[in-house]
Amino acid sequence: MPRRSWLLFAVLLLAASPATAQNVQSVLQATAIAMGMESLTSIRYSGTGWRGRVGQNVAPDRDWPRVELTSYTRTIDFETMSSKEEYVLEQGGRATSLVAGDHAWALDAQGQSLPQPALAEVRRLEILLTPWGFIKGAMAPGANPTMVTRQEYGGRSTVISFIAFGKYRVNGTINPEGMLERVQTWVPNAVVGDMYYENVYTQYREVGGVQIPRFHQHQDYDDGANLPNVSGGDHAFGLETVSELQANVANAALMAPAAASRAAGSGLSSALAKLMSPRPVMGSRW
Repeated sequence: MPRRSWLLFAVLLLAASPATAQNVQSVLQATAIAMGMESLTSIRYSGTGWRGRVGQNVAPDRDWPRVELTSYTRTIDFETMSSKEEYVLEQGGRATSLVAGDHAWALDAQGQSLPQPALAEVRRLEILLTPWGFIKGAMAPGANPTMVTRQEYGGRSTVISFIAFGKYRVNGTINPEGMLERVQTWVPNAVVGDMYYENVYTQYREVGGVQIPRFHQHQDYDDGANLPNVSGGDHAFGLETVSELQANVANAALMAPAAASRAAGSGLSSALAKLMSPRPVMGSRW
């Protein structure tokens, strides 16, 4: 990180105790500067990695089986809360998953749209779990983020939390260098009740002025150190190499096709302004 950004983050962090709303926004603003995302409206990144087949472990104490991804690309438009995720499996096969507001769909091998309305909210939540999406979500009108400092992995870290879509508590851990290193939430699951989602971000590097990390996603357990529970497993996704990053991508915003629009509600007419729109709180953490 450039020395100027690091010093700015350190000064604002020291000034942020006790954690008032103004102090929280100061820390978020400093993190946005450190991560090079002050003017970021959309992003596209590509690389290689793997995906875990969540729920398909062969024994309770075994990790989710992995499939290698020979290519992976994700394009996100933050203003419209839309995303396109594309990847190719090493053993063959391609997958494309999309979301635009309240509408989610996939593309089959012939490029035809397959509506997936039940996945729209989780896919929008996944946008908030990215490094840039978390900061934007926490700074959005109505987010009302809170902040604490705590010991984590041998160091003092800042944890900022907000409630997304009226029911998902999202926590983000910012390290002393001003980088977002962990995002956590919990989503409903028919087997385990609350499924723990954790994205871990390491080895940041600057590309075109924007910081891009190495991605790891865990589901169930954060580090595999706990005893097995009813579902076992933990490693759900890894982007091990990032070969390309593009900021403020032209035409990144998606429009849902007619098939997906008919399969869901009216959609979101705006983006981050409605990100924190009240919805019923449904027990436990989400």
